[in-house]
Amino acid sequence: QRAIVIVQDSAWGTRIENAFTARFKQGNGQITDVVHFNPATEDSSAMLTRLLKIDESEQRKTALQTRLGITLNFEPGRRDDFDFIFLAASPQEGREIKPLLRFHNAGDVPVYAMGRIYSGKVEPTSDQDLNGIVFPVTPWQLQTTGAGTKALESIHAGSFGNLYALGQDAWNLLPWLPLLQKDTDLWYPGHVGQLRMQADGHLERQPAWAQFSEGRAVAHQWPVIR
Repeated sequence: QRAIVIVQDSAWGTRIENAFTARFKQGNGQITDVVHFNPATEDSSAMLTRLLKIDESEQRKTALQTRLGITLNFEPGRRDDFDFIFLAASPQEGREIKPLLRFHNAGDVPVYAMGRIYSGKVEPTSDQDLNGIVFPVTPWQLQTTGAGTKALESIHAGSFGNLYALGQDAWNLLPWLPLLQKDTDLWYPGHVGQLRMQADGHLERQPAWAQFSEGRAVAHQWPVIR
């Protein structure tokens, strides 16, 4: 119901923020706070300290110590007016931010990210710091084992480039277009996700979902709500 939004300080980050907040509010979601970050010009730890209002907790401790005239044993607390974090960041930025969330006592908060958080390469050593983050991917990106692995690894230095999956789908969809146009409830199992044609002729995509576990992107199963 309540989200904190952390987005890259860029034109892309602003577009993602606007799109997410508009859609989230349509579902009666509440945006608790938004922050734009730039690791090149700002310390990420300081940014999170302000965002999570840990600095205000520190200020209250200092004021109380001054009033009482004694030193207090103190563990700073973070704000608790949000249920999850929405993150729009690159893999490098995510590897910096996610461990800092744990450091600032927010490691138990669900983090949902844009697909850009995943480089597309299998880098378990580097991506350990992204563990727990849930993000959308193409089914192609999840094909890291099996007979097609070696062929996929030869593409774009092993990043399983989404544009290659899109190209295959664009070609393979051609004979299906009349049927998809006739039956808007029909889903086509594409390499970029499940595809169906909307009434206005646009294709709707349902991505696959992944989560970082032990530094690897594995299929994520959403809990069943009863």
